[in-house]
Amino acid sequence: SPTLRFTVFGSMMYTVASFQGSLEALRSHQEITHFTQYTIGHAHLGLYGFFSMIMFGAIYYIFPRLTNNEWSSAKLIKIHFWGSSIGVLSYGAGLCWAGWWQGAMMNDPSIPFLDIVQYLKPYLILRSLSGTAMTVGHIALAISVWRILSPHHFRMSGPTLFTTERPPWKEFVNEQQRRQQEVTQ
Repeated sequence: SPTLRFTVFGSMMYTVASFQGSLEALRSHQEITHFTQYTIGHAHLGLYGFFSMIMFGAIYYIFPRLTNNEWSSAKLIKIHFWGSSIGVLSYGAGLCWAGWWQGAMMNDPSIPFLDIVQYLKPYLILRSLSGTAMTVGHIALAISVWRILSPHHFRMSGPTLFTTERPPWKEFVNEQQRRQQEVTQ
């Protein structure tokens, strides 16, 4: 089920973000992570990892019921899920790791600030690549939404499942057209 994938992942990210939030309440933790990339990674794990993934799950549950049509491509849903989940995990983990070390280096007055910036560069590149993966997932969702809202072109006869083999959506469209012709004759 597309809905289950997104909601379970979102629930796991809620647990991770909540644990991180509890750690951030500790003074010894805040002395290192405050004003660093760690905070940005934590915010994305909470907002994107939890809230957005739960909302994506809701979209995958609600849209077929509102449109009386099914999602046309399990492959697009998989691209959306994996692009979003790999993107947010690498984004959050990379920035939390970089932020921890950034804070540790900033607390050492003997380390020049430009050395700290140089240390962060690979993690900022990872941040960009992670954002690109999330964008690919969003594009897959946009295509899926366009398809489900265009029922005359992408009409599905059954639920979109990940475990069963099914013919491509074009064959379903051709079958629908054949049935309509039989009814009109």
